[in-house]
Amino acid sequence: MAFEWVRYLNLARELAKRTDEESLRSSISRAYYAAFNTAADHLRSEGIVVPKADAHTFVWNTFRSSTDMERGMIGENGDRLRIWRNYADYSGVFPNLDRYVKTALPLAEKILRNLADLSTPDSPG
Repeated sequence: MAFEWVRYLNLARELAKRTDEESLRSSISRAYYAAFNTAADHLRSEGIVVPKADAHTFVWNTFRSSTDMERGMIGENGDRLRIWRNYADYSGVFPNLDRYVKTALPLAEKILRNLADLSTPDSPG
């Protein structure tokens, strides 16, 4: 059975309750990967091949370039979350880290909700 990427979001929530910097940075990273991997899996379910090289850019650009507004927002929000994840993972200093954690988790949740909406067939009218 495939790993359920939403579990990373659950871990992100737990890490966000801590006060140490490494937990807060990891919270942003786990929230991002919950969103990214779910988005990549969604594209694969549509028959889109996600390349291994530069997969992150490919996934968010694919959503962002859609004419569908909901898909476009998934791409925009994914890119925003990716920027914060890169900062959390690679920058030695992260000003206002706690503020970004409080923003990153709801943003990842929104991406996951939007992806679930795309996966749910419209109910008969």
